[in-house]
Amino acid sequence: MRCRLLFFYVFLMFSYSALSQDSTGVLLRLKKHIEILASDSLQGRRAGTEYEKKAYRYIISEFSKTTLKPYGKNWVHPFSFKDEDSLKKTAYNVIAYLDNKASKTIVIAAHYDHLGIGGTKSRSYGKKAIHNGADDNASGVAVFLELAKSLSENNLKNNYLFIAFSAHEEGLFGSKLFMADYKKLLPDIRLMLNIDMIGRMDTISKNLSLFTSGLPASIDSLAQSYCPQDIYLKIIKENFPESDHSAFKNKKIPCLFITTGAHEDYHKITDDAEKINYAGLLKIYDFLQQLIFDLDNSK
Repeated sequence: MRCRLLFFYVFLMFSYSALSQDSTGVLLRLKKHIEILASDSLQGRRAGTEYEKKAYRYIISEFSKTTLKPYGKNWVHPFSFKDEDSLKKTAYNVIAYLDNKASKTIVIAAHYDHLGIGGTKSRSYGKKAIHNGADDNASGVAVFLELAKSLSENNLKNNYLFIAFSAHEEGLFGSKLFMADYKKLLPDIRLMLNIDMIGRMDTISKNLSLFTSGLPASIDSLAQSYCPQDIYLKIIKENFPESDHSAFKNKKIPCLFITTGAHEDYHKITDDAEKINYAGLLKIYDFLQQLIFDLDNSK
């Protein structure tokens, strides 16, 4: 009996140690993603600039470490848009595909562009300086990349499309133009998850908002069951804010939109990496991973 108890104890200790090491690895990678994407060297990742290209090359380098494949012939999908000065520019969506030969596809998305050195949408009025966009939306891209890594390592029932949208800040152009002809290459979309600004969870109130559209009521209890007890999960079914899920929602595709919301540094030059709540970000990653695994197995 003592031998059995000892074996069980050792097994538990090994399991907790492995879990701790895995969580530590994820946490370190989340931090790395944000520090790189929100660094001054990327000059705010404005769509249509050379710095957007530096950002998408980093995303591709992370996709390349997984079993994911390019969507179509290439990782990057260029499109044209007009910026706030009505100048025609080219931006790039970055898309990876996990083909499980299924009839349905789940889309996971986050926009990677930001405001560059300012412009009309900046709230640092009159200042031409780098808007690093650590929360908006390097935080979402960081979790998006870790989900891509995790999901590519598991046997899943659905296909998965991971889309890093660009020209979001210019008018959601990346998601709108993707949805204009997505059916040419893609099996039916079962669900779209949009991750936008999840890095500034308040350490006192710990609020997290999950907007849902076109999904059964059972998703509410499912989400609540996976949310850590110290986080207040607010599930909202009306008054969806505009973001990259909007083009999908307009096509009657079920959507989930997760965010910790706006804050004092939103669209300001002070939205920097050192202000991210990394412990909260890790909890959101764990929450989304469990939720996606369960949704993948549901009918």
